[in-house]
Amino acid sequence: MNQQILKSCKKGYTYDQDKTVSPFLTVKTALERIRQHPFPLIHDFYRFENYFDVPQYVLDCSQYLKNKYRLKRTNGKGATPEQAQASCIMEFVERFSSVTYNRWEKAKFAGLFNKNVLPLECMADSYNCSGRRRPEIISKIKDMNLEWGRAFNITTDEDIYVPKIFFSSGTTGRAAGNTIEEAVLQGLCECIERHVGAHVQFSGGMFPTVNERTVKNPVILQLLSKIESKNMKVIIKDFSSVLGVTVVGVLIIDGNNRNNIGHGIGVSPDRDKALIRALTEAVQSPLEYSKNMFQNRTGSYYFDTYESAEFLFSGNEISFDDVIDLRNEDFQVEIQNLTGILAKDNREVMFIDMTDSILKIPAVWVYVKSAYLHFRDYPLIFHLGMLHLAEKDNISAISCFETSKTENSVEKDFYLALNLGIALRNECRYSESLQELQSALTFASNTDEKSMSYFHLGGCYGNMMLYDEAIKNLTSALNLDSTRGEIYLNLGIIYQHIGNYNVAMEQLRKAKELETGCEENWEINFNLGLCFLNMNRLEEAELYIKKAVMLDCQKWTGHTALGRLYFMKKEYALAIESLSEAIRLNRVEWSNHNLLGSVYRSMGEYSEAEKSLIEAIRLRPDEWSNYNVLGNIYSLMRRNEEALKMYEKALSLNPEQEYKGRILKNIRNIYDNNN
Repeated sequence: MNQQILKSCKKGYTYDQDKTVSPFLTVKTALERIRQHPFPLIHDFYRFENYFDVPQYVLDCSQYLKNKYRLKRTNGKGATPEQAQASCIMEFVERFSSVTYNRWEKAKFAGLFNKNVLPLECMADSYNCSGRRRPEIISKIKDMNLEWGRAFNITTDEDIYVPKIFFSSGTTGRAAGNTIEEAVLQGLCECIERHVGAHVQFSGGMFPTVNERTVKNPVILQLLSKIESKNMKVIIKDFSSVLGVTVVGVLIIDGNNRNNIGHGIGVSPDRDKALIRALTEAVQSPLEYSKNMFQNRTGSYYFDTYESAEFLFSGNEISFDDVIDLRNEDFQVEIQNLTGILAKDNREVMFIDMTDSILKIPAVWVYVKSAYLHFRDYPLIFHLGMLHLAEKDNISAISCFETSKTENSVEKDFYLALNLGIALRNECRYSESLQELQSALTFASNTDEKSMSYFHLGGCYGNMMLYDEAIKNLTSALNLDSTRGEIYLNLGIIYQHIGNYNVAMEQLRKAKELETGCEENWEINFNLGLCFLNMNRLEEAELYIKKAVMLDCQKWTGHTALGRLYFMKKEYALAIESLSEAIRLNRVEWSNHNLLGSVYRSMGEYSEAEKSLIEAIRLRPDEWSNYNVLGNIYSLMRRNEEALKMYEKALSLNPEQEYKGRILKNIRNIYDNNN
């Protein structure tokens, strides 16, 4: 082990968990550092009174974090209130540091040929990808642009590149600590916990059962007493044989409903601390008793019926003293011991230091080579679909998601239906998209998921120009979550489309308020500018549209809006400049040529106007307004026969009734003038 990266680090607190300093000092330091951040990070930090009276704290994130990073809250539990509070604040540090980490490198697997890279087979292993599709999927990954992080391999003492896809799959291996050694050990223990839980779930094997009467630690006995006083039976399992390191699991059976099963797995070199963690993990969160209060409340393993968990109720009975114990007073030694044991099973340990530059509280992401990430994890092909979706390769994303549907575990899954619906919407396959998004709404298990479903349904209806349905669904999303600026933004866009500009601006301003502290939002400024433009309030329109262009000068729509603004102000030279830039950024958009032709027409430069409209027609031959504008230009040039042909072509393409009347008037004017 490299002594310069992970140094000797003695424990200073060992009551219910092993830490470098006391929970009090952990919380004090963390809060001081958090307050130094230029933006508010915490909205509230409070004790949560759960049904079992086991200490638990909740931290609600600030509006800034909710909108910028989608961080909502973190949770901490412990045998003491102080440890629960410290656990909660450090989970916050871990989550915040990981979402702000930005040192990923994008490359294809082959593009990293001169670097030490994690074999792609490990990716398949960690997602439990086996069977006939495995070689095909691995081959597919080789040709994909992936993001990679440079990690340090503790086992081999060298740098190694690890794919971000693991990191994006969940929180496994993320940890924060008072020191880098404390954080690495916690992250490593969580990786072991998740792998062992998945192994137990997948294998259905037999494991020793610990005789509860042999447990002597007073902290554990107090936790057991609190749980069992609620008519619960606790079963303690020794899962240490899976990897050869200390792993303790618990199952809690409800005396009133045996299918109501609590689950927890604890990993620590110290068997007492492992059991404490398993117990606090198993009973966190329920506010009051219900017959399904344990449902879906674990990341370790999960059984939803008594019969499915029955294989764990047997096994040789052992004393708690027989459980492997690897404790040491030094975190560095414990990391070294665990890493050495895992190496015997060809499992290397690596981590990325994700410590935030402002907080300066050690935070890491740990990965164990070929270890399962999570027993509930989606198949690898689903994660590839998410990568394609992020890259806007919707066709490949749809293919991956459709393939994922063949997996029994995700056939009726919220996130699969939601993301398939999003990809289909991006491809303008709106009817299919609606079907998937409605399925997502059906599968949604909480208010966040329901709000997301309504939000994307509203967006899809908006694309279909079914604005009443769009408003209805976006309002439903807002009723479930009024903190999301993007819902107000989309409502604003819809109201702008139907010409209700005052309501549109009200929604957009609410979105802007919720984005306080984040970078200026291009869409909010752009759409506020369009509202003012459509209301002929040109000075205000110019302010917002210019700001949008400044925020992202590569979006052609901003330059088009600016060109339209200058056209309305009769500042024709500036209009031409803006529209020419819009055309440079998007040469196949017909409307820019149409508008540019109108500008030249107003300047009396009819030849340039004609060229622009001919190009607009080439790009969009079925658009009636192109022929109407060109007809106007020919009329001004006294080329009446050509003007009549253009007007007749415009009429044949069925313009709206209002515009149809205008075209007919133009035709009558030509005949009247000829007579």
